[in-house]
Amino acid sequence: APGDTRDRVLALVQVAHGETRPWRQLLKDARHLQDEMRARSAAAALVRNWQPSMLPGLLQTADYARLTIAMTDPDGLVEDRDGALASRIAHQGMLREPGREFHFIIAEHLRRWEPAPGVLAPQLAHLASAARLVAVRLSVLPESYGVVEPAHNFVIVDPADDAAPYVSVELAHGEALVTGTEDVAVYQRAWARLWGAALTGDEAVDLIRRVIS
Repeated sequence: APGDTRDRVLALVQVAHGETRPWRQLLKDARHLQDEMRARSAAAALVRNWQPSMLPGLLQTADYARLTIAMTDPDGLVEDRDGALASRIAHQGMLREPGREFHFIIAEHLRRWEPAPGVLAPQLAHLASAARLVAVRLSVLPESYGVVEPAHNFVIVDPADDAAPYVSVELAHGEALVTGTEDVAVYQRAWARLWGAALTGDEAVDLIRRVIS
């Protein structure tokens, strides 16, 4: 096709795939969405995950995950919460598989946020342990970081088949999939700023362990 026609078609495709999909629509024929998340990770070479409101599902203990699955579903759209929990925990097995990397940035205040009494200490111990895995790079964005960044979470996925990266953003009413090159670049730049300001490696683990002790 002529170049201008091709550009218009590609723009329409990016808009179609980048539309926000309401949770009600996504869960209409599915009992939960954790299997879809596992499939995305399985097809990825690199997953970069920024979380300002709760610890990433891939790093959660079963107790923490059970509580947060319920808390993030106040309307009861997830029919099978037990199945969602089991799938989320099974998904974590990919952290130990070769062939892909997972990079996480969490906000510092999440070291102290507890969905229920008694859950946080074992969760932080699990987090510190997961940070030692070969495929995992964990960083903590300190509260002293003085630049405003996206208040919502986002996940940048680089597919293993060299396809273009895309971004998943979880909103209150649904999920936005961002595929446009320029839009994805916005998140890539935000990630670079966050990662550059965050504590990584031993510094991040020490910060987590100080809360445990």
